[in-house]
Amino acid sequence: MIPNKGGVDACANTPSSGTVCLYGPGDVLISNIRPYFKKIWFADCQGTCSNDVLVFRADEKMCSSKYMYYLLSNDVFFEYVMSTSKGTKMPRGDKNAVMDYKIDLPDLKKQEATVWLLSRIDLKIQINSYINDYLAKQVEVLYSDLIKDSQSRNFATLKDITSICKDVWKPCLNQIIEYYSIPAFDKNNFPDYSDSSAIKSNKILLKNEMVLVSKLNPRTKRIWRPLCLTKTCVASTEFICFVPNTGYYSFLNSVVNSSQFIDYLSNNAIGTTNSRQRVKPSDALKYSIIIPTNDKLDLFNKITTPLLKLIDVNILENQCLKSLRETLLPKLMSGEIDVSKLDSYD
Repeated sequence: MIPNKGGVDACANTPSSGTVCLYGPGDVLISNIRPYFKKIWFADCQGTCSNDVLVFRADEKMCSSKYMYYLLSNDVFFEYVMSTSKGTKMPRGDKNAVMDYKIDLPDLKKQEATVWLLSRIDLKIQINSYINDYLAKQVEVLYSDLIKDSQSRNFATLKDITSICKDVWKPCLNQIIEYYSIPAFDKNNFPDYSDSSAIKSNKILLKNEMVLVSKLNPRTKRIWRPLCLTKTCVASTEFICFVPNTGYYSFLNSVVNSSQFIDYLSNNAIGTTNSRQRVKPSDALKYSIIIPTNDKLDLFNKITTPLLKLIDVNILENQCLKSLRETLLPKLMSGEIDVSKLDSYD
């Protein structure tokens, strides 16, 4: 399950023994391990899940299944589960306490109206995500074709088209920073905006058209193109910050996103455990590449640059929509806002 209400992803491994839970369309699944990750999903199919996942099924006579999903998506619910959880290192929700969670349940008409509004926000987020997945796939295909069709066979290394940013930002007071960190990437692939006083160590100072690649556990793919929406944009030193040569931004982005590059980093990582392996920036720069001719590179940039910009636009719009949803959700659940009275709904 994906943190921060991101739904689910394809399962890499399936259990070979033991028991699992059944779920069906309309059920609400919530991870019971580390509730602060806010892993929740409205099931749209039938399947099985781990016993560490709670499966909720609504009594449709009293509560619609989608309304129940939004009830349980409320941050207030996750805060309650954490407050009653057991354990410190790996907290688990107390199932009995979860079932005692008190709710204000409106009539079915008001539930329908609330679902009508929130579902439209979620649908737009989902559409933007699908578009971005499609655009990223198109860029990947274009890069693959570029390499296959390259007749120059100009072999080089990553060092020939990029350098590594070494500009240092030192913590200071009374400054809002745009912070790209490993936790922020894992949470929702969007930077944190926070007071600089919360930062205790030096960071990498970022500018437009840079590409971040995680040094930590490179087998877990963490590739980031900073948006740089503020004056002070910084990144964790756990990232390698690539500064592409002029004209190589899109090409560099495709290179580091390739499965071959991720495999290269994984094979060259050092460390005794899988959880704390790192790759040296100097080793990353040794990665072998094929540089296309200038004409082919210009054509590639002409096609892919607008696609990358559109991806960024959709990312920003989704973040605004998520913020709107999280602002509306508690007000709708408490009855402070009653959508059923809106003329547009009727």
